[in-house]
Amino acid sequence: MLHPGQLRFRTRREAVLPARVVGEFVKYDETFLRAQSEGESAEDTDAAVAMLAGKWTKVAVKGQDAKDLTGFCDLDSTLGDVSGEDTAATRGKTTRIDGKPAITLHEKDGKERYTAYVATEGKPYLLRIDSASGAKEPEHLSFSDYGVPVAAKKPTGKIVDLDAL
Repeated sequence: MLHPGQLRFRTRREAVLPARVVGEFVKYDETFLRAQSEGESAEDTDAAVAMLAGKWTKVAVKGQDAKDLTGFCDLDSTLGDVSGEDTAATRGKTTRIDGKPAITLHEKDGKERYTAYVATEGKPYLLRIDSASGAKEPEHLSFSDYGVPVAAKKPTGKIVDLDAL
């Protein structure tokens, strides 16, 4: 289960990879770090896991990593061309996403294929986007806890400053 302020990424193996974000601080778990290190040597991956797994890290607020992470908090930025009135999306079937009734919307952009799932009860919140292109594995981005406040307190204890490494 995710808590407000957590991100969940899915790998090709459908593993849940949480990262806890508080302002300019991020805490990664071992699964996330190993997935992000795919293609790196086992020695480098083990070193990254030993140094970062389960520890708070500090990222520059103006750095690219911080921009990438905070971009997930801006729904308009995350959705890009998928949202808006100028779309070629077609309505699909109804389904359930995490127990919530939803309608599917399908859109194509060249080789890219998107399926958006929008809640049909209560406010029409976006619940999930699936995307696929060519030979790539599908990607899934889920949205939940709309309107839930996230307390952003600076973590205590040892913090690894990634910019100082």
